[in-house]
Amino acid sequence: MKKRLLLIGSVQEDLIKVAGLIEKEPLQPVGNAILYQQETIMVPSAYLRSPWMTKHIISTQQNAYALLMLASTAYPLKVYSPNFAKAFRIPSMGLVLFQEKDSLVRRNACLADLSATKPDFLYELNSLSQETVKCFTDKLRVMKKEDK
Repeated sequence: MKKRLLLIGSVQEDLIKVAGLIEKEPLQPVGNAILYQQETIMVPSAYLRSPWMTKHIISTQQNAYALLMLASTAYPLKVYSPNFAKAFRIPSMGLVLFQEKDSLVRRNACLADLSATKPDFLYELNSLSQETVKCFTDKLRVMKKEDK
């Protein structure tokens, strides 16, 4: 079975935006089900908020080469449990999505939330900057090649 990038996030719109960048095509919002695309596995934000659905997120790792946890400045509340990334055997990354207009306080709150999960890598991405988006997607492609 083809390995994909496992995407988890608290804001469905940001999840769709990041998946679209990785897939290189715009994606449409879907219901509350795990969605397998060509390059990504999208886990709905409702799964993250439900303690009973966490086991389904963790079991999905068998089809993934890496985990990408999103935090958005649009939803600066804590959504991840401490050490959440350590429940996965695959490499884990935390990604804070922000725009220039977002406050530094919100960005730091998102970084604190993600760093508490203990990911292997932690990134900040200005979603409006094409240069940072391209750099990040290139890093993901390198990570995928290393997994093979």
